[in-house]
Amino acid sequence: MYIYIYIYLFWQALLNKNPKMTDYTMVHNFLGAMENPFRSHKLWRDGDENDMLEVVDSLEAYILSQDQVTWIYMWMCIKIYI
Repeated sequence: MYIYIYIYLFWQALLNKNPKMTDYTMVHNFLGAMENPFRSHKLWRDGDENDMLEVVDSLEAYILSQDQVTWIYMWMCIKIYI
């Protein structure tokens, strides 16, 4: 399956769920699950750990910058510092 389909399906599942602030774990689990598809993709197959970190961080920034889930990002930041 193509990576953009994983992202699209996750996005739809998140929005259809009528997410709550405690759903930050859903985002966290998705980002962790996306590492293997990125590692096996031809663009990032030969990348090192820093490349993989940048890819996952970029995906996180994309997902959390959307207006519908900006509050999840705020909640994740709060949980990190508590």
